Amino acid sequence: MEEENIVNFAIEVAQWGFLLSPWRLKDHCEAGLQHRLGKNFPGGLGRDWGNWFITKHHNQLGMYWSSALNSSCGCAVNPVTKEDYFKILKEVREKYYIPDELVYGADETGIQLGIGVMEWVIGPAGEKIQHQQ
Repeated sequence: MEEENIVNFAIEVAQWGFLLSPWRLKDHCEAGLQHRLGKNFPGGLGRDWGNWFITKHHNQLGMYWSSALNSSCGCAVNPVTKEDYFKILKEVREKYYIPDELVYGADETGIQLGIGVMEWVIGPAGEKIQHQQ
């Protein structure tokens, strides 16, 4: 059941455009295990755990080259998409119990380096390319 939750999480965030690489998936899973098991967590999942997990679940997950969304997609913001965005944000915060102090906003000056570049990422099986926000 835990593996199915991880698969669903990887697909869900990929559909939102926030793609995970194998090492980011491993980091998320390690953080969850550390939170749940505390001192009983033995350490790490191993260097190649993310690749192993994707291979094991190849019928649901695939590896793709990411592609940054072009500027015309960024210009598609309007009252309807904005309302939908905040509706989804609220649902995600409630589903994953994300407190206010862990929600951040950014503009052009607050973009994380390395995000939005072409990289090898996880997405739903059968796709050709994954667009990254």
